[in-house]
Amino acid sequence: AFDSTAHKSPCIVFANKAAEKLGLSSVQTCYALTHRMDRPCWEDSHACPLKTILATKKPCSVEHLHYDHKGKTHFYAINAYPLFDEKGEVKQIIEHTVDISERRNFEESLKASEQRYRQLYEGSRDGYAMVDMNGRIKEFNQTFAQMLNYSPEELKSLPHEKITPRQWHALEQKIIKTQVLVQGYSDLFEKEYIDKSGRILPVELRIYLARDSQNKPVGMWAFVRDITERKHIENSLRLLQNNLELERIKLELVL
Repeated sequence: AFDSTAHKSPCIVFANKAAEKLGLSSVQTCYALTHRMDRPCWEDSHACPLKTILATKKPCSVEHLHYDHKGKTHFYAINAYPLFDEKGEVKQIIEHTVDISERRNFEESLKASEQRYRQLYEGSRDGYAMVDMNGRIKEFNQTFAQMLNYSPEELKSLPHEKITPRQWHALEQKIIKTQVLVQGYSDLFEKEYIDKSGRILPVELRIYLARDSQNKPVGMWAFVRDITERKHIENSLRLLQNNLELERIKLELVL
């Protein structure tokens, strides 16, 4: 509890045993003890609950970085409540604090992990696409959109079969039925896409089944690789082999 009038500064007037273990004691300003500062903090992202209550006369909740009596930093969730005098002015403020350091550290680790994943996801040279069980495109990375020359808005409005040539529909349905729904993923296979201009794009992909928390199928996702260049090389090699075979036959006839 803090007295907002004592010594013209908000001083600690009462602390329970849990607070005393952190080094809280009376006749100290809260900001000197917990922030090592000579004045209340007042930033948009780090507002002082005492000044907030004095300005609004309403309870408030914030998250702050505090120092304990050993100088170690902790993150605390603070719920502050005003106590009024007979004139309706704020006389004291009660703060209830919970150490959320472990949660904050986990959140920071999760955020860093998500950022690394996002960089990998968007920076991949392979396309990523996810569809629901009805074949509607729900998610994709920038590479996949660029691969097909569609804008993100256009892709979201297209069913997956719209970007797949008709001759591949039966094969893809068979793979989904006999592999993806049975074992959770497919073998690596080749198919084709149709980009926005109508160009046929050869690709290589593997399909994975996505499930919800109750283990029910909710969609499918795949990493898609453009193999146009590889196909060109394969066709060139095939043509070269055919030419060599013709030359061999000609040579045999001559001999």
